[in-house]
Amino acid sequence: MAGSESPCDTEARRVEHRDVLVPLLEGVFATAPVAEWLARLGKSGVPAGKIKTVGEALESEHLRARRAIVTLSHPTAGPMRMVGPPIRLHGTPGEAAAPAPLLGEHTEEVLGKLLGHSAEEIARLRADGVV
Repeated sequence: MAGSESPCDTEARRVEHRDVLVPLLEGVFATAPVAEWLARLGKSGVPAGKIKTVGEALESEHLRARRAIVTLSHPTAGPMRMVGPPIRLHGTPGEAAAPAPLLGEHTEEVLGKLLGHSAEEIARLRADGVV
């Protein structure tokens, strides 16, 4: 390579052979438990961490200590634990104010108020199976 160029100097070049590399790495990582790989990588100075499932994240001591796990009442599922807003600012800390909406719960508001469709247009879209 000429000059100071590196084989990893752009994102495109860093992922150029991902389709070959990922299956190779998956095969290698499948040969030992996660804890063993984290220990080996850590000992070698390679920063690494386990990708957690949603359930594992909800049980995370770190997230509990940050009060990042919130419980909201869902209209059909009942109480649900979920991760709240990740950024907390002193003056505007943010909060998880509502659970995930039901399918179609905000259709009228989005199509009517935000996009300006009339009630007739929304009815036509419903009749046509668009919404």
